[in-house]
Amino acid sequence: MQNHDQIGNRARGERLAALAPLEALRAAAAVLLLAPSTPMLFMGEEWAAGTPFLFFCDFEPELAKLVTAGRRREFASFPEFADPAVRETIPDPSAPQTFERSKLDWSEREIEPHRSMLAFYRSLLHLRRREIVPRVAGLTGHDAAFRTIGERGITATWKLAGATLILEANLGADPGPGFSGTPTGRLIFGAAEFVGGTAPAWSVRWSIA
Repeated sequence: MQNHDQIGNRARGERLAALAPLEALRAAAAVLLLAPSTPMLFMGEEWAAGTPFLFFCDFEPELAKLVTAGRRREFASFPEFADPAVRETIPDPSAPQTFERSKLDWSEREIEPHRSMLAFYRSLLHLRRREIVPRVAGLTGHDAAFRTIGERGITATWKLAGATLILEANLGADPGPGFSGTPTGRLIFGAAEFVGGTAPAWSVRWSIA
């Protein structure tokens, strides 16, 4: 869902956990971790780490000054950084504290909501190992299809070894109509019923037929 470039190249290094509701993060994780393609996680994503990942470097002094100035200059065209004084608050890539702030706080895993998110990721990875991994041998990447439903809904299918994997997701903050009431195949994740064909906000359902 995110990588070092996408986070580190933000002015303040915010992760998705600082920008999106937990319900959205959980829905995106359910799509990512149960899809046939190999998932990649950025450090701390699995517990919705609260620490930023800032742009940092360790160059000799003259080059460091140029990098700091260039870093702040590149944000000048953004409305929120039009004021030079505000641009000066962008963390200095060469400052030791910029690097220190980017380190993970491993103790977060023991407190909420990070503990629950980590448990959720673990449950998805166990489900992936049991239901998805045994079926991906010989997957070509060509036997797949999708269609959108409204502005935030999607269904997708993949032909796997002896089965069809089916995704139904409403990736929006409002309920989404236009879905099947019940899954086409055997439910492996999500709600057994979308009442009236309406998927709840941030809902993901996976089944195998």
